[in-house]
Amino acid sequence: MLSDNPGLGNFYTAVTVEYFSSPATAEEVESIVSKYRNISISILGPQRLVGMPAGSIMAKMIDNQEVNDVMIFYPFFPHINTPVKAGEQVIVLYGSPARGDRIGYWMTRKPSDLVAEDVNYTHNDRSNYTAGVVSQDAAATIAKKFPDNGYAAISYKSVVENSDSYKRSFQGEIVPRYFPKSPDTALQGSNNTLVVLGSNSTLGKEKLTSAGMIDIVAGRGQTPKTAPKNTYVNDRSYSEVDKKSERNSSEGNLDLINDLSRINISMGLNVDTDFGIDVGDNSGSGPAVVLKSDQIRILSRQDLKIAVGNGSSQSSILVKSDGNIIITPGAQIKLSSEEDDQPYLRYDEFKTIIDRLINILGALQAGISGTTAATPGATALGSFIPGISQDASDILIALNAIKSKKILGS
Repeated sequence: MLSDNPGLGNFYTAVTVEYFSSPATAEEVESIVSKYRNISISILGPQRLVGMPAGSIMAKMIDNQEVNDVMIFYPFFPHINTPVKAGEQVIVLYGSPARGDRIGYWMTRKPSDLVAEDVNYTHNDRSNYTAGVVSQDAAATIAKKFPDNGYAAISYKSVVENSDSYKRSFQGEIVPRYFPKSPDTALQGSNNTLVVLGSNSTLGKEKLTSAGMIDIVAGRGQTPKTAPKNTYVNDRSYSEVDKKSERNSSEGNLDLINDLSRINISMGLNVDTDFGIDVGDNSGSGPAVVLKSDQIRILSRQDLKIAVGNGSSQSSILVKSDGNIIITPGAQIKLSSEEDDQPYLRYDEFKTIIDRLINILGALQAGISGTTAATPGATALGSFIPGISQDASDILIALNAIKSKKILGS
């Protein structure tokens, strides 16, 4: 089963039977052993289920026919978790058997060719069946199924039906394929999530220095240009990419306008142009961070500060935990556009002016009252006195009503 070379281990292929997010308890081991015994699967070393690290799997060896039992494999990368589901094949290896290392380690899901490779779920045996099929119709039919080539001496159907992790966590769906550029580092999730450490050239732009870019995106393929060309409902009743059909050349590409949610960190993009932002002047190319989605939340347990510029020209917004919002402009606050030129009024000074006008009206009223009886023809003028008094009263009431209780300035 294992290499005789004391310095090297061997790589093998195994079929995942179960994935464990956490180790089993001693009470759970017997239940697990009994469940798989009922479908003719025995577990080698079941006691390891208790002490195994998170992210361990049970798997059945394929290309080492000497091993008939399902075995426990620890994660090869304990601090980096890569996805694997029941029924998918993985690459496993052992350490140095001559030194007593009998524990196996799983490295990653085993890649396949494009007729089977799917970041959501890969059934490697499809490659063996479809490669020799002459009829395209027959190949398309087989591609929708999950054939068993018999190498594992295990039923894929039973594995999936008995896997708690598959039933609890796996969601089958259409995930556009991503084809990274050679300088890029890409981390793909099973459900249309992607992290790319690339550059402007990742987006098909001209190669430039100082153009590094980190793109975190969920929900690619939202338009016919970047979506898979064809899809189908497979034998397990969920939709997936039709990998036998002609591929859309732009499938899965980063689409800064239409992808659902993203954080983009760049050194040299023109984000106003590339993201279609038509607000104010175009900022041009330069370092930028863009957060884009349908609904955005920023939560702070204490204060939230937004500051732009530095020194005397700095503008800022401070949202304090006591509920106050303090806006400090470097020059002016314009509420709708760059062309705004109508200044808002300071209430205390505006009220001083209105008070002076009311005093003038009061004096006018007193003067009219004093001359009405003695001045011929003043009776008609005197008829305005009650109206002047009422208008002054209404002005004071209206003035008090327009005071903002929440927007204050100086």
